[in-house]
Amino acid sequence: MINIATMHETLGFSLHECMEVQEHRDYLQEQKTYFFTELAPWLKKYEFAVLDIDLLFTGDFYEVLTSGEFSERFFITNYHQAIQWHRLILSQSDVMLLLSQCRQLFIHISEQRNNTTLARALCHAIDLAQSIVSSVYQMHLSMQHMKRKSTDEVARMRRSFQVIAMPAPEVLIQAYIDHQNWKVRAYSFALGEIEEGDFPYSTDQCLLGKWLNHGGQEKIPECDRVSFEQAHEQVHKLGHLALNEALAHHPERIIEFLVDMELASDEVGRVLLDLIEGEFIRLATLDTLTSLPTRRAFDAKFQKNLAFSQRHDFWVGVILVDIDYFKAINDQYGHAFGDKVLKEIAKVLDDAVRQEDSVYRWGGEEFAILSLDKEPEGQRLAERVRSKIEQYVFSFESELSFKLTVSCGAVSVPPSYKVSENELFSLVDGQLYKSKKNGRNQVSYYALEAE
Repeated sequence: MINIATMHETLGFSLHECMEVQEHRDYLQEQKTYFFTELAPWLKKYEFAVLDIDLLFTGDFYEVLTSGEFSERFFITNYHQAIQWHRLILSQSDVMLLLSQCRQLFIHISEQRNNTTLARALCHAIDLAQSIVSSVYQMHLSMQHMKRKSTDEVARMRRSFQVIAMPAPEVLIQAYIDHQNWKVRAYSFALGEIEEGDFPYSTDQCLLGKWLNHGGQEKIPECDRVSFEQAHEQVHKLGHLALNEALAHHPERIIEFLVDMELASDEVGRVLLDLIEGEFIRLATLDTLTSLPTRRAFDAKFQKNLAFSQRHDFWVGVILVDIDYFKAINDQYGHAFGDKVLKEIAKVLDDAVRQEDSVYRWGGEEFAILSLDKEPEGQRLAERVRSKIEQYVFSFESELSFKLTVSCGAVSVPPSYKVSENELFSLVDGQLYKSKKNGRNQVSYYALEAE
């Protein structure tokens, strides 16, 4: 935390120096006109953006610098002076150059009394003022960085969803935006950029909190919920404390609160971005026609199932489902109609399997099913799927309804069996080929023996 005590220690202030300034206070006040008179031509010479002395400096800026009392009032005055300079669109370099010129004038004023201790004390006052200016400008940079980072992050997320031609999760993205906006408003008020400081203290009242209370909480992974809730509470608590300190004109306490608030906010932002990224991955691995996971998603799930089966003694099942004579449907009714059939088949398959099973769009008229069982149940599951399809009546238009059949190839892998995905699918393909060769509308099944 940057405060008066820390700066005193860092800059080497001494009680003797403070007393020296106080002893010469009357003399220093007499030099006020000289001080500002000398500054005016210097501002013009270096083409300063602001030439009006009354506009450039707050009313008691000179008095505070020459008071010899480096206390809370000193910090408050210089804090608001720094905010004033920032409002005037002076760069930090411009302000440092201006304060350096003030330093030279103070040295000259002290030399008139041949007093090096006075000069050193006034230079320390300038050092302290420069430190406060650096803190304020750093806060502005942090706020601008937050705005830019938030805007860029949101734009990047939306572009990513556009690339895969999927709708972005706007509700979730808006929750992230609302959280970032709350922080920016807290910074803006603390820095005097906005006058409205009525921010909701309760996490239930902010827009992110309202989203959480309307189903958003369930979307957060259980392993992250506690840390997320604590971080969200901290953001509000610290932001509210910073706002109260700004209202009470205690800027020296604001910086620490805002810095700690940003640290807590990083955890909130991380969880929200992880949720959005998870939604992107989910949609990126979905088939756009059937909304089933694609082959890419199958590969990831297959590896997880293999690892799980070896740890917990489960059988892994793989089933390939092929629509019988699907080409004839496309030839007779057109590909648009064929797409409707594929979408309907996907729904029937998804309804036919158990909750622990997964259905995937494999490509063309083929679908894949992954299962985990304590016993080899691949044949029974494949037969249930085949039967469901056989019994289902497809009806897309009032004058057209029909039935379809599928052929299935299924393989069950025991927990101890070491098999690659390519080897396994060679076996499953062989079983599917057998079903089609033997007349279609049937299941061919093979269970590997434990090694």
